[in-house]
Amino acid sequence: MDRMQVIEAVGSENRRLDIPKEVDPLVARIIQKCWQNNPEARPSFAELIAELKHLQRLVIS
Repeated sequence: MDRMQVIEAVGSENRRLDIPKEVDPLVARIIQKCWQNNPEARPSFAELIAELKHLQRLVIS
């Protein structure tokens, strides 16, 4: 797909790109949460920051 096809698929057809299998499952979960159709079901920025800080601690440890 070219860039415009991706924009159309996501914006009009509610499709999402595949998350590559090599992406850490914790990161994939965050991506999936952000992709929720219902805005109320998406994480807040505060929740995202907390999850990303958690990931950062895991990587640094």
